[in-house]
Amino acid sequence: MRRAYSKTERMPNEEPQGESRVRENRTHGLVDEGKPTTRRRRMGGFSLIELLVVIAIIAILASLLLPSLKKAFDMAKRTSCQNTLKQMTFSFTSYSDDSNDYFVPYYDGTYIWTHILVLGNYVPTGKMFMCPSLESYQNGSWEKITPANPWPDGNHAFPYKHPAYGYNFLHIGGSQRWWYPESDYTPAKRGQVHKPSDTILMADDVYTADPPWGGWYELYDASGGTTGVLHPRHASLSLNVVWTDGHITAVTAPNALDPYVCSPFRNGSVQNDPDNHWQR
Repeated sequence: MRRAYSKTERMPNEEPQGESRVRENRTHGLVDEGKPTTRRRRMGGFSLIELLVVIAIIAILASLLLPSLKKAFDMAKRTSCQNTLKQMTFSFTSYSDDSNDYFVPYYDGTYIWTHILVLGNYVPTGKMFMCPSLESYQNGSWEKITPANPWPDGNHAFPYKHPAYGYNFLHIGGSQRWWYPESDYTPAKRGQVHKPSDTILMADDVYTADPPWGGWYELYDASGGTTGVLHPRHASLSLNVVWTDGHITAVTAPNALDPYVCSPFRNGSVQNDPDNHWQR
């Protein structure tokens, strides 16, 4: 028989009016299930807007950092180039010590100066004539060059004819300027250079004729040439210069199209000019 309940009594399973059902959550304690939930738990991941914001921030940071990174990378390549040139100055010094104080001839009637240094074991490898900042067809080909195979294309008479560094052949590696009494191919002696710390021995150069083979073994002292001309290829429009006393500097040439109008490269063909840093 069904029992009748008074107003003050509740039926089993009946919720009290005005009260919410409460259950126990083992992890978080009591949870009120009667009130609507206003905060929903995120199930993980980013919303599309948040993802776009993150991508935009990364792009902005990259645009700010990339120029600095590129400059640092270019500076590192310039330093690497200077280290190579420093090793080469030791080769020049050793040659002069063995050759009655003469500088390496830029051409001795048979070989050019790069080949002379290789044959005389003054440099360990022809790869020393390469610069990390100079792209050309010569990259990766130095090991293949031999007297029997002077150059991969077979059109050049001498091995190592396209180094990344040009030699001051008109004044130091030879006596090409008209005011020198020696024959054209006679190099200078160390004692003939009046200002060794202020006279150019070699520098970064480029071969501007076609095809673009990289550098050239002869460095001209004036603009207008199509072979060995100064090449400001490093950071901040600079080029590495080796002076006859062996020290190396990075010289900025603001006029990249014609570095010869910039000091210390101008007036190389003018005898005894105060701005002439080529003449011995």
